[in-house]
Amino acid sequence: PFFMQITVDHVIAASDEHLLLALALGFGLLALIQMAATALRSWMILYLNSTLDVQLLANTLRHLLKLPLDYFEKRHLGDIISRFGSLRSVISLFTQGLIASIVDGIMAIATLVMMFVYSPKLAFIVLVAVFIYIIVKVITFRLNEQYKQESIVLSAKESTNVMETVRAVQTIKLFSKESQRESMWLNQYAASLNASIKLGKLEIIIAAINQTVFPIAGVLIVWVGAQEIMASVFSIGMLYAFFSYQTQFTGKVSALIDILVEFKLAGVDLERVSDIVHAEIEQNNAQLLDNHHDLKGEIEVKNLSFRYAENEPYVFQNLSFTIRPEETIVIIGTSGCGKSTLLKVLLGLFPPSSGEVFYDKINITQIDTTSLRTQIAAVMQEDCLVAGSIAENIAFSDPQIDMQRVQTAAQMAAIHNEISKMPMAYNSLVGDMGTTLSGGQKQRIFLARALYVNPKILFLDEASSHLDTHTESIINASIKEMPVTRIIIAHRKETIALADRVIDLSAQNSPTELPPVGAIW
Repeated sequence: PFFMQITVDHVIAASDEHLLLALALGFGLLALIQMAATALRSWMILYLNSTLDVQLLANTLRHLLKLPLDYFEKRHLGDIISRFGSLRSVISLFTQGLIASIVDGIMAIATLVMMFVYSPKLAFIVLVAVFIYIIVKVITFRLNEQYKQESIVLSAKESTNVMETVRAVQTIKLFSKESQRESMWLNQYAASLNASIKLGKLEIIIAAINQTVFPIAGVLIVWVGAQEIMASVFSIGMLYAFFSYQTQFTGKVSALIDILVEFKLAGVDLERVSDIVHAEIEQNNAQLLDNHHDLKGEIEVKNLSFRYAENEPYVFQNLSFTIRPEETIVIIGTSGCGKSTLLKVLLGLFPPSSGEVFYDKINITQIDTTSLRTQIAAVMQEDCLVAGSIAENIAFSDPQIDMQRVQTAAQMAAIHNEISKMPMAYNSLVGDMGTTLSGGQKQRIFLARALYVNPKILFLDEASSHLDTHTESIINASIKEMPVTRIIIAHRKETIALADRVIDLSAQNSPTELPPVGAIW
């Protein structure tokens, strides 16, 4: 602005080419300095964004993985992913927005001072326009916050619908429900889109007001400034300079206001992320005893009861039994009587509502969780494969895969021969949905994964339900020879016959009564 003022008032009027050259060189140098400052600012934003992105996302994921199992069972997959993704928006805002707000704030103050130096009257007009813009932002803030919240929640539901559809595609095809799933997705997408449109309309209105208020202020500045020139109070160059300062000020201050509003709106994203970071993590008792307790394989249950919430009925109640080292216990019972839930309590995935679980006479709450779970293994009904090779799935992300152990585990799970016949054998790739693998093959890979860790205690939740009786008998014989404690949920008489003892969770139970103490045969 100052360059324009001197050029108009002095250079052009005096036809001074030497002064023009000096001014051009001087202000050209300033332009280069400004370019360097802008590049430095962009580099700082990039550095901060990448650094914070890695640290905060890693810390949040670490915390997420430490949350108890019931946190995940009570939420949709799309909602959890959306909450985790909200952290990226917060990081981006605080890295880019923080530096931008500091720079814009300094520039806004500097240009405001210069405007008052030139003309307090014209500066007051600009401040009135800015004040009107602030009022508009304040009035529309609640609506903005509401629409953003709706948009995020509905978008998460739509994403969940897509994930569910892809995972259930076989069932959808078998029941010819493609059109129904498409209609369901369209309805959810339309709801999400409508929420985004409402937010977009509000932003258009705010932008229209912004583009109206500041141009009107510009017209008033020209009108009042022209009167000042005619009264010989202002020069033409000074009006040019003031107008440039006004343009810079309104641009910086409106950007600053927008960033401050975004900081306030970040509360929506922070609230969603807080559902993860404020959730209580699964208790790890490493500080209570030695970091490593070498399990012998005994499990004792005393008056164990479990229910999912205070106001819900008990899944099972007052269970008491002892499992000796290397004993085979088979748990039977009607569907829904709590067999799988009991296993999850014994594994420490669910805390008991009352009662106690002991490993080798030590309360499970006094044993380091990591130490316990590295010495036990389980095959559960909800197990899944991860993207990678079959060997990587059996070793389950072991950083140093022992192929001898992988093959031994596969042989015990009666899957080695089938893997060897595949074109890439143990390097054959599978996805998280286990494409190209049958249900029985996936179950045997899950079993091989459990056997790979050489557990002291093995939990099996209907781990052979997809297998034929011949293959099941081969696997049962291999498991029976292992020097481990075995707790098995089963319905087939061939598997039940393996048991040293049987726990019947449905004994003497009726729909109107709470489950009694497990009957032990």
